[in-house]
Amino acid sequence: MMRLFMEVLMVENMSRFVELLPQSQDIAIVFDQHADLDALAAATSLCLALQEAGKSARLFAPTLPASDPRLTGLDQVSTTFGHQNLLVSFDYSEDKVDKISYHIGEETNKFYLTIKPKKGAEPLSSEKVEFSYSGAEPDMIIAVGVSDLESLDSVYLGYEDTYANTTLVSINEYETSFGVLQLSSMGISSLSELVVELLQESQLQLTPQIASNLLLGIEDKTRGLRYGTVTAESFAAVADLLRAGGSRTWTPVREVEPTPAPVTEKKVAKQPKSKTVTSKKARMPEEMTVSVSRK
Repeated sequence: MMRLFMEVLMVENMSRFVELLPQSQDIAIVFDQHADLDALAAATSLCLALQEAGKSARLFAPTLPASDPRLTGLDQVSTTFGHQNLLVSFDYSEDKVDKISYHIGEETNKFYLTIKPKKGAEPLSSEKVEFSYSGAEPDMIIAVGVSDLESLDSVYLGYEDTYANTTLVSINEYETSFGVLQLSSMGISSLSELVVELLQESQLQLTPQIASNLLLGIEDKTRGLRYGTVTAESFAAVADLLRAGGSRTWTPVREVEPTPAPVTEKKVAKQPKSKTVTSKKARMPEEMTVSVSRK
Protein backbone atom coordinates (compact mmCIF):
# COMPACT_ATOMS: atom_id res chain seq x y z
CA MET A 1 0.00 0.00 0.00
CA MET A 2 2.83 2.37 0.93
CA ARG A 3 4.67 1.54 -2.30
CA LEU A 4 1.56 2.40 -4.34
CA PHE A 5 1.21 5.69 -2.45
CA MET A 6 4.85 6.60 -3.17
CA GLU A 7 4.41 5.83 -6.88
CA VAL A 8 1.31 8.04 -7.09
CA LEU A 9 3.12 10.85 -5.24
CA MET A 10 6.07 10.49 -7.60
CA VAL A 11 3.84 10.85 -10.67
CA GLU A 12 2.18 13.93 -9.16
CA ASN A 13 5.51 15.58 -8.31
CA MET A 14 6.91 14.88 -11.76
CA SER A 15 3.82 16.40 -13.36
CA ARG A 16 4.22 19.42 -11.10
CA PHE A 17 7.86 19.76 -12.18
CA VAL A 18 6.84 19.70 -15.84
CA GLU A 19 4.34 22.51 -15.11
CA LEU A 20 6.88 24.68 -13.27
CA LEU A 21 9.73 24.27 -15.74
CA PRO A 22 8.42 26.72 -18.41
CA GLN A 23 8.18 29.39 -15.70
CA SER A 24 11.83 28.94 -14.69
CA GLN A 25 14.58 30.49 -16.80
CA ASP A 26 17.50 30.66 -14.37
CA ILE A 27 18.08 27.25 -12.77
CA ALA A 28 20.81 26.27 -10.30
CA ILE A 29 21.72 22.59 -9.95
CA VAL A 30 23.61 21.76 -6.76
CA PHE A 31 25.27 18.65 -5.33
CA ASP A 32 27.60 18.06 -2.40
CA GLN A 33 31.12 16.66 -2.08
CA HIS A 34 29.78 13.14 -1.45
CA ALA A 35 28.14 12.85 -4.89
CA ASP A 36 28.89 9.51 -6.53
CA LEU A 37 29.23 8.92 -10.27
CA ASP A 38 25.49 8.33 -10.62
CA ALA A 39 24.65 11.68 -8.98
CA LEU A 40 27.28 13.49 -11.08
CA ALA A 41 25.89 11.94 -14.26
CA ALA A 42 22.34 12.92 -13.30
CA ALA A 43 23.31 16.51 -12.41
CA THR A 44 25.43 17.19 -15.51
CA SER A 45 22.85 15.61 -17.82
CA LEU A 46 20.04 17.68 -16.36
CA CYS A 47 22.12 20.85 -16.72
CA LEU A 48 23.04 20.11 -20.34
CA ALA A 49 19.44 19.29 -21.26
CA LEU A 50 18.18 22.55 -19.74
CA GLN A 51 20.86 24.50 -21.60
CA GLU A 52 19.79 22.81 -24.83
CA ALA A 53 16.27 24.09 -24.12
CA GLY A 54 17.58 27.67 -23.87
CA LYS A 55 17.59 27.83 -20.07
CA SER A 56 20.33 29.48 -18.03
CA ALA A 57 21.36 26.38 -16.07
CA ARG A 58 24.49 26.19 -13.90
CA LEU A 59 26.18 23.60 -11.71
CA PHE A 60 27.38 24.34 -8.16
CA ALA A 61 29.21 22.28 -5.54
CA PRO A 62 31.21 23.12 -2.38
CA THR A 63 34.29 21.45 -3.87
CA LEU A 64 35.22 20.63 -7.44
CA PRO A 65 34.70 16.93 -8.24
CA ALA A 66 37.55 14.86 -9.60
CA SER A 67 37.93 15.18 -13.35
CA ASP A 68 36.37 12.36 -15.37
CA PRO A 69 36.77 12.48 -19.17
CA ARG A 70 33.74 10.22 -19.58
CA LEU A 71 31.36 12.89 -18.20
CA THR A 72 30.44 15.86 -20.38
CA GLY A 73 29.70 19.09 -18.51
CA LEU A 74 31.73 18.41 -15.38
CA ASP A 75 33.98 21.35 -16.25
CA GLN A 76 31.03 23.72 -15.71
CA VAL A 77 30.92 23.17 -11.95
CA SER A 78 31.51 26.30 -9.86
CA THR A 79 32.23 26.50 -6.13
CA THR A 80 30.83 30.04 -5.88
CA PHE A 81 27.06 30.10 -5.68
CA GLY A 82 25.74 32.79 -7.93
CA HIS A 83 27.16 34.42 -11.05
CA GLN A 84 24.38 36.94 -11.33
CA ASN A 85 26.25 40.20 -10.69
CA LEU A 86 29.59 41.36 -12.07
CA LEU A 87 31.77 42.96 -9.38
CA VAL A 88 34.56 45.43 -10.14
CA SER A 89 36.80 45.92 -7.11
CA PHE A 90 39.99 47.86 -6.36
CA ASP A 91 41.81 49.31 -3.38
CA TYR A 92 40.18 52.58 -2.41
CA SER A 93 41.79 55.46 -0.55
CA GLU A 94 39.68 58.56 0.05
CA ASP A 95 42.67 60.88 -0.05
CA LYS A 96 43.69 59.61 -3.50
CA VAL A 97 40.37 59.40 -5.37
CA ASP A 98 38.66 62.61 -6.42
CA LYS A 99 35.59 61.31 -8.27
CA ILE A 100 34.04 58.11 -9.65
CA SER A 101 31.61 58.39 -12.54
CA TYR A 102 30.27 56.40 -15.47
CA HIS A 103 28.71 56.94 -18.85
CA ILE A 104 27.53 54.83 -21.79
CA GLY A 105 29.01 55.59 -25.20
CA GLU A 106 26.31 56.34 -27.73
CA GLU A 107 28.32 55.13 -30.71
CA THR A 108 30.15 52.24 -29.08
CA ASN A 109 27.27 51.22 -26.79
CA LYS A 110 29.82 50.46 -24.08
CA PHE A 111 29.81 51.16 -20.37
CA TYR A 112 32.67 53.35 -19.16
CA LEU A 113 33.65 53.65 -15.49
CA THR A 114 35.89 56.63 -14.76
CA ILE A 115 38.02 56.85 -11.61
CA LYS A 116 39.59 60.30 -11.35
CA PRO A 117 42.53 60.62 -8.94
CA LYS A 118 43.10 63.68 -6.79
CA LYS A 119 45.63 66.23 -7.90
CA GLY A 120 49.12 64.92 -7.34
CA ALA A 121 47.97 61.34 -6.63
CA GLU A 122 48.98 58.36 -8.75
CA PRO A 123 46.24 57.06 -11.08
CA LEU A 124 44.76 53.65 -10.33
CA SER A 125 46.75 50.83 -11.93
CA SER A 126 44.66 48.61 -14.21
CA GLU A 127 46.54 45.62 -12.81
CA LYS A 128 44.96 46.24 -9.40
CA VAL A 129 41.39 46.12 -10.70
CA GLU A 130 39.71 42.76 -10.00
CA PHE A 131 36.65 41.26 -11.66
CA SER A 132 34.42 38.64 -10.08
CA TYR A 133 30.82 37.45 -9.87
CA SER A 134 28.48 37.19 -6.90
CA GLY A 135 24.84 36.93 -6.03
CA ALA A 136 22.27 34.38 -7.13
CA GLU A 137 18.64 34.87 -8.02
CA PRO A 138 17.59 31.58 -9.62
CA ASP A 139 13.98 30.76 -10.38
CA MET A 140 14.55 27.14 -9.38
CA ILE A 141 17.15 25.19 -7.41
CA ILE A 142 17.55 21.46 -8.03
CA ALA A 143 19.48 19.51 -5.39
CA VAL A 144 20.78 16.19 -6.75
CA GLY A 145 21.77 13.47 -4.28
CA VAL A 146 21.87 15.93 -1.36
CA SER A 147 20.96 14.42 2.02
CA ASP A 148 20.75 17.75 3.86
CA LEU A 149 21.31 21.34 2.76
CA GLU A 150 24.08 21.95 5.30
CA SER A 151 26.25 19.44 3.41
CA LEU A 152 26.37 21.99 0.57
CA ASP A 153 28.58 24.14 2.80
CA SER A 154 29.57 27.37 0.99
CA VAL A 155 26.99 26.76 -1.73
CA TYR A 156 24.22 26.98 0.90
CA LEU A 157 25.57 28.81 3.96
CA GLY A 158 24.96 32.52 3.52
CA TYR A 159 22.27 31.86 0.90
CA GLU A 160 19.61 30.39 3.18
CA ASP A 161 17.09 33.07 2.21
CA THR A 162 17.65 32.33 -1.48
CA TYR A 163 16.87 28.65 -0.93
CA ALA A 164 13.85 29.50 1.22
CA ASN A 165 12.37 31.88 -1.35
CA THR A 166 13.05 29.78 -4.46
CA THR A 167 11.32 26.69 -5.83
CA LEU A 168 13.51 23.92 -4.41
CA VAL A 169 13.43 20.47 -6.03
CA SER A 170 15.08 17.46 -4.37
CA ILE A 171 16.21 14.55 -6.55
CA ASN A 172 17.44 11.79 -4.28
CA GLU A 173 17.41 8.08 -3.59
CA TYR A 174 14.97 8.64 -0.73
CA GLU A 175 12.67 11.29 0.71
CA THR A 176 14.45 14.31 2.19
CA SER A 177 13.38 16.87 4.78
CA PHE A 178 13.52 19.74 2.30
CA GLY A 179 12.15 20.58 -1.11
CA VAL A 180 8.82 21.83 -2.42
CA LEU A 181 9.01 18.93 -4.87
CA GLN A 182 10.67 15.62 -4.08
CA LEU A 183 11.59 13.19 -6.82
CA SER A 184 12.79 9.94 -5.27
CA SER A 185 14.43 7.04 -7.08
CA MET A 186 12.93 4.48 -4.68
CA GLY A 187 11.99 1.50 -6.82
CA ILE A 188 14.22 2.79 -9.63
CA SER A 189 17.74 1.57 -10.32
CA SER A 190 19.48 4.94 -10.10
CA LEU A 191 19.20 8.72 -10.14
CA SER A 192 20.31 8.63 -13.77
CA GLU A 193 17.36 6.43 -14.73
CA LEU A 194 15.08 8.85 -12.87
CA VAL A 195 16.52 11.76 -14.88
CA VAL A 196 15.87 9.85 -18.13
CA GLU A 197 12.19 9.71 -17.22
CA LEU A 198 12.23 13.34 -16.08
CA LEU A 199 13.73 14.56 -19.35
CA GLN A 200 11.27 12.52 -21.40
CA GLU A 201 8.28 13.80 -19.42
CA SER A 202 9.56 17.38 -19.79
CA GLN A 203 10.18 16.82 -23.52
CA LEU A 204 13.82 17.87 -23.14
CA GLN A 205 16.26 16.70 -25.79
CA LEU A 206 18.51 13.68 -25.28
CA THR A 207 21.73 14.51 -27.12
CA PRO A 208 24.44 11.84 -27.58
CA GLN A 209 26.51 13.51 -24.83
CA ILE A 210 23.59 13.53 -22.39
CA ALA A 211 22.69 9.95 -23.27
CA SER A 212 26.30 8.83 -22.70
CA ASN A 213 26.38 10.53 -19.30
CA LEU A 214 23.18 8.82 -18.19
CA LEU A 215 24.31 5.42 -19.49
CA LEU A 216 27.47 5.77 -17.43
CA GLY A 217 25.47 6.68 -14.33
CA ILE A 218 23.04 3.77 -14.68
CA GLU A 219 25.73 1.18 -15.37
CA ASP A 220 28.00 2.37 -12.58
CA LYS A 221 25.18 2.36 -10.02
CA THR A 222 24.02 -1.12 -11.04
CA ARG A 223 27.48 -2.53 -11.80
CA GLY A 224 26.66 -3.23 -15.41
CA LEU A 225 22.90 -3.82 -14.89
CA ARG A 226 23.57 -6.75 -12.56
CA TYR A 227 21.94 -5.50 -9.35
CA GLY A 228 18.48 -6.54 -8.18
CA THR A 229 17.26 -2.93 -8.48
CA VAL A 230 17.32 -3.27 -12.28
CA THR A 231 13.84 -3.64 -13.79
CA ALA A 232 12.33 -3.89 -17.24
CA GLU A 233 12.00 -0.09 -17.18
CA SER A 234 15.76 0.14 -16.58
CA PHE A 235 16.48 -1.81 -19.76
CA ALA A 236 13.93 0.31 -21.63
CA ALA A 237 15.72 3.47 -20.45
CA VAL A 238 19.07 2.06 -21.59
CA ALA A 239 17.56 1.25 -24.99
CA ASP A 240 16.25 4.82 -25.32
CA LEU A 241 19.69 6.21 -24.46
CA LEU A 242 21.41 3.99 -27.01
CA ARG A 243 18.88 5.04 -29.66
CA ALA A 244 19.69 8.67 -28.79
CA GLY A 245 23.32 8.03 -29.72
CA GLY A 246 24.72 7.33 -26.28
CA SER A 247 27.99 5.45 -25.89
CA ARG A 248 28.73 2.89 -23.21
CA THR A 249 31.91 4.02 -21.47
CA TRP A 250 31.56 2.17 -18.17
CA THR A 251 34.11 -0.53 -17.47
CA PRO A 252 33.78 -2.94 -14.57
CA VAL A 253 36.25 -2.55 -11.76
CA ARG A 254 38.19 -5.73 -11.45
CA GLU A 255 38.00 -6.97 -7.92
CA VAL A 256 41.36 -8.14 -6.68
CA GLU A 257 41.06 -11.48 -4.98
CA PRO A 258 43.01 -11.76 -1.75
CA THR A 259 46.28 -13.65 -2.10
CA PRO A 260 46.06 -16.90 -0.15
CA ALA A 261 48.58 -17.30 2.62
CA PRO A 262 51.48 -19.56 1.68
CA VAL A 263 51.15 -23.09 2.91
CA THR A 264 54.05 -24.06 5.13
CA GLU A 265 54.89 -27.72 5.11
CA LYS A 266 55.39 -29.09 8.54
CA LYS A 267 58.61 -30.96 8.89
CA VAL A 268 58.05 -34.29 10.56
CA ALA A 269 60.96 -35.53 12.59
CA LYS A 270 62.34 -38.70 11.18
CA GLN A 271 61.61 -41.65 13.32
CA PRO A 272 64.55 -43.95 13.90
CA LYS A 273 64.27 -47.09 11.89
CA SER A 274 63.23 -49.95 14.04
CA LYS A 275 65.74 -52.72 14.05
CA THR A 276 64.53 -56.23 14.26
CA VAL A 277 66.77 -58.05 16.64
CA THR A 278 66.76 -61.78 16.14
CA SER A 279 67.85 -63.51 19.26
CA LYS A 280 70.13 -66.35 18.63
CA LYS A 281 68.95 -69.41 20.39
CA ALA A 282 71.58 -71.24 22.33
CA ARG A 283 72.72 -74.17 20.32
CA MET A 284 71.68 -77.30 22.10
CA PRO A 285 74.40 -79.89 22.33
CA GLU A 286 73.85 -82.88 20.15
CA GLU A 287 72.54 -85.94 21.90
CA MET A 288 75.39 -88.01 23.19
CA THR A 289 75.20 -91.78 23.01
CA VAL A 290 77.28 -93.66 25.56
CA SER A 291 77.84 -97.29 24.87
CA VAL A 292 78.93 -99.66 27.64
CA SER A 293 80.61 -102.86 26.64
CA ARG A 294 80.45 -105.97 28.76
CA LYS A 295 83.51 -107.86 29.46
